[in-house]
Amino acid sequence: MKKVLLALFLGTFLYGWDYESFEEEFEAREKAFALCENGQLAACKEYAKISTKSPFIGYYEGVQSADKAKFGTQNIRHLGLRGYQKLCDTGDLESCQEYGRSELEADLDYYDIKIAMENLKKACDGGLLGSCEMLGDMTINAQNYGETPNRELAKEIYKNACQKDHAQSCLKFADLKLKDNNCDEGFALINKLCDGDFKEACYYLATFYENGASAVNFACKSDDYQKAYEIHKSICDKDEFDQSCMTLARYHQEGIVAPKDEKKSIEIYERFCKNGDLFACDSIAKASDDPYQKLHFTAIVKEQNDEYYNDMDGLLQDPKLWEDAQIEAFSNELQNRLKSGKTEEAQTLAKELCIVYSVIGCNLVDK
Repeated sequence: MKKVLLALFLGTFLYGWDYESFEEEFEAREKAFALCENGQLAACKEYAKISTKSPFIGYYEGVQSADKAKFGTQNIRHLGLRGYQKLCDTGDLESCQEYGRSELEADLDYYDIKIAMENLKKACDGGLLGSCEMLGDMTINAQNYGETPNRELAKEIYKNACQKDHAQSCLKFADLKLKDNNCDEGFALINKLCDGDFKEACYYLATFYENGASAVNFACKSDDYQKAYEIHKSICDKDEFDQSCMTLARYHQEGIVAPKDEKKSIEIYERFCKNGDLFACDSIAKASDDPYQKLHFTAIVKEQNDEYYNDMDGLLQDPKLWEDAQIEAFSNELQNRLKSGKTEEAQTLAKELCIVYSVIGCNLVDK
């Protein structure tokens, strides 16, 4: 235990680890492992969950634990899979599925893809249709796990799950149909899914109509921005915070299908910006011809996420905000507000100028 505490102390000192949270998780994981080894299956699930989903996985390096000592491996995610396997072997289909999900999401850190596929098949055959989709994904992308992909088998897996009304599998089955040049059947199935309010199918259609051949393949080419607009509008009418609304804003901003309408575009972006979407705030900064509106939304982006601000290119593409004349106009307006007694308005402008330009107005902020 002293070695654990020393490693935790050094990790906290050198790397800024969250000592208390990691220590709490470490102790919970040790306890769950011990109970699991003593036959308490509920503890096996907790042990597996902590091990495969821990935000501190990298912190376990160099820290000894009971399961590492017993099984002689340092990879706690792989160790945690034993918990799911133990439950899966008892017929717990959800644990079979979680074993497969963990491997599917593991990227290059997978343990044994064949075992994962066996577990997913067991869960799929038992009626967990999400497992069927994951099994199809593993089958068609098996090269990512050192195995040979089987496209036809994956298609059959998706098809069977689709026949049991698993929408996501239907969409993947339809996608393969389109890629096989079976355009009519593929589009018919996707349209049916979209008509049934399965948003992902609607997004797929809209993207396809926007991008045509590049979205799927050349044989099923179908560039049709009007249809894409209608799909996005239908979705946005039902949910004013859906990303389709942002696409509509871009259409209005650029005059794609919809009439070019900066006011309409900015209204949509502003709705999302107020909801915390920095891309929308940035979009207003780029779209607006009003320098004060541009300054306002640029300040929001920089204040909330300076890293995002440094990556954004809107200001660099807009010389107006950075012209000496514009900066001078901002400074003059600030002085005018102060002289006319508009203290609150002057404070607001000073804060925005300070945030964006770092020097202008900073001496007035909070004074």
